[in-house]
Amino acid sequence: MEKKNPYRKVQGIGQGEFSKSRVWRVEKTDDPNKAPLALKTTSVDKGYLTDEQVVKEAAVLKQLRHPNIVRTKEIFTSNTDGFQVSNL
Repeated sequence: MEKKNPYRKVQGIGQGEFSKSRVWRVEKTDDPNKAPLALKTTSVDKGYLTDEQVVKEAAVLKQLRHPNIVRTKEIFTSNTDGFQVSNL
């Protein structure tokens, strides 16, 4: 499931014990608006969480459909991090 991060950081949103959230834009897209996205990065190399836990959390969030919950668009991982992409 590992792939190159196609997003460019714009600004920070916040940080918790296990993850950081930032505003990102897609680098290469046909969308002329290039709408900003929220990218949550969860570090798995510090031993707090496993790859499986990060992917499981993101998969559950991706299934949720509620007007007060931000929808998860995409999930991917690297060797050290899990990434969750959501609309802003």
